[in-house]
Amino acid sequence: MIRHHVLMTFNGDHEQVAADVIAALSELPALIPEIKKYEMGADLGLSEGAAHLALVGEFDSVEDYQVYATHPEHVRVITDVIRPHAASIVRAQIEL
Repeated sequence: MIRHHVLMTFNGDHEQVAADVIAALSELPALIPEIKKYEMGADLGLSEGAAHLALVGEFDSVEDYQVYATHPEHVRVITDVIRPHAASIVRAQIEL
């Protein structure tokens, strides 16, 4: 099992951007069957310096993760919705 972690911070109105990103990413599980689990949420603002949005995805294999990572709809969300507003994006994939 592969677990994919992403932390994002945004420029501008980060609350609206986070809501837009969550809406766009939430469509992906219906389009990419390799996604086994997909959870995300906007930061609650409980500590200073936190990322604005966190995402965790799970995949059965490295190959399934790679299908997701290169899927045209996933790439579109990154290119059109996330990158124009991103101040930082940090990713890590671990094997469970």
